[in-house]
Amino acid sequence: MESLKETGEFLLRKVESFGANAEVRINIVKLFTVKAEDKKLREIEAREERTLGLRVEKDNKVGFASTTNFEKNSLENLIKQALSSLKEIEHKIEKESVEAKLSSEYKIYPMGMPVDEKASIAEELNKMAFVSKRIRHASTWIGEREDIRYFLSSEGSRILTRFVSVGIRQFSVAKENGRIEKLGETKSFTGGYEFIYRANWMDFVKEISLLSEKLLSAGTPEAGVQEVVLDPKTLGLLLHESIGHASEADLACSGNSVLSQMLGKKVASELVTVIDSGVEEHGIFMPYDDEGVRKEKTVVVENGILKNFLHTCETACKCSVNSTGNARAENALRLPLARQCNYYLEPRDAKTEELISEVKKGIYVTGIGTKGGHADVSTGSFTLSAGCSYEIRNGEIRGLLKGVTLGGSILDVLNSVKLVGSDFALHYNIFLGCKKEGQRVKVSFGGPHILAKVIIGGKHN
Repeated sequence: MESLKETGEFLLRKVESFGANAEVRINIVKLFTVKAEDKKLREIEAREERTLGLRVEKDNKVGFASTTNFEKNSLENLIKQALSSLKEIEHKIEKESVEAKLSSEYKIYPMGMPVDEKASIAEELNKMAFVSKRIRHASTWIGEREDIRYFLSSEGSRILTRFVSVGIRQFSVAKENGRIEKLGETKSFTGGYEFIYRANWMDFVKEISLLSEKLLSAGTPEAGVQEVVLDPKTLGLLLHESIGHASEADLACSGNSVLSQMLGKKVASELVTVIDSGVEEHGIFMPYDDEGVRKEKTVVVENGILKNFLHTCETACKCSVNSTGNARAENALRLPLARQCNYYLEPRDAKTEELISEVKKGIYVTGIGTKGGHADVSTGSFTLSAGCSYEIRNGEIRGLLKGVTLGGSILDVLNSVKLVGSDFALHYNIFLGCKKEGQRVKVSFGGPHILAKVIIGGKHN
C-alpha cells in the first residue's frame, strides 16, 4: 500500500507545482479462477490489473489522462497529457476532504489459499454434478476477486477501500431423446474462503444438474397477463434493468428516462420502497464512490413515490442537488458514470407462503438459471428471460415450467404489487458485471418475494 501512496502523492505534488489541483485514482484488481469440466481440471487463471487515472483542474478547466504504466517517466507523461487536455467546465465541483481506510470483512484471505486445494475442490464438485447418464456436460468454476481503490485529491482526501469476494458457478447440460436443456447458476459472497468451506456445495451442483434433467420434461406457460410470485433474484434483476437504470441521473436528468419528469409522483404501489446503498451484507462493498463521495443509503422510491435519482458530482451540480455517491468506473482508465450499487426493494411483513396462497392461477418465478433481460429506460418497457418457474394453482405450487419470459411496463408491474414478503436476499455475481457505455462494474440487487402482475410469454392482446 505504501507504493500506492507514494505514487499518488508524487502526482499531486507535481500537478500542484503547475498551479493546478488534482484527483488521483489508483485501482488494483486481483482475479483468480479455477475451472473443472467433464470431471477434469481444465483451467487455472490468475491475473492482476493495475490502472491509474489523473484528473486535473486549472482556471475553470478540467483535463483527464490515464495509464497502466506506474514508472516515473510514464507518470511525468501522464501529467503532461492531462494538462494538455484541459477543457472549459460549466460547474465547479466542491467536495469535502475525507480520510478513510476501509475493507470488506473476510476471515480467510482467498488469494493466500493453496492453488492445489482450490483445483481439487473444483474437480471434486464437478464430478458430483454428474448425477445420471442424462448429464452430458458440466462445468464448475471457483472465482476470487480483490478490488483495491485509492483516491487522493488536492483538497486533502485520502480514501483507501478494499473489496474481497469469492464465488462458485455451476453449468450443467442434460440430454435425452434428442432434447437438450442447459442450466447455469452462481453463488457469490462478499468475504473470504470461508464461503467455500461453510456450505454444502455438493448439494448445489447436484441441484443444478437435477433441475436441468427435470427441464427435459417441463411444461411451458400460457401467454398473457398473469399473477406472479417473483423470488428476490428475479425481482432484483427486474428492478436493476428497468427502474434502476432509469433512475441513474445522467439518463434521468437529460430527459432520456421514463422517470425524468416523475420526481415526487407516484410510480409504484405504496408497498414499494426502493433503496440503493454502498454497503450491504452479501452485496458489493462500496463505502465511497470513485469521486471520493461517501455512498449512503439513497431512497429512490418511498411508499410508491419517486424521491431521488442516483447522482455523480457532475449530474448533481447540473440538477442543483447533492451527489448520492454513485459515481463509478470499471477502472481508473475510465471516467466515472452514474451507476447503481446495491439496489433493492425493502421487505414488508407478508410470508412467502401467504403470497403463494393468494394466487388462484399464476406462476412462481425463481432466479435459478435466469438468462438476463433488457429494458428500454426511455419507455420503461422490459423483457426478462426467467429462470426455473412453477405453476401455481389454487394457492399451491405445481409442475416445473421452462421458457418463461416476463415483459411489459415496469411502472405497470410496480403499481400492481399486491403483497411484499418479509424475507430478504441480495444477489451478487463475481463472474459477471453490469455494462454501461462500455464499462462493466459489479452490482448487487434483490429484495423479498413479491406478488404482482406481469405479461408472460410476450404481448397480450
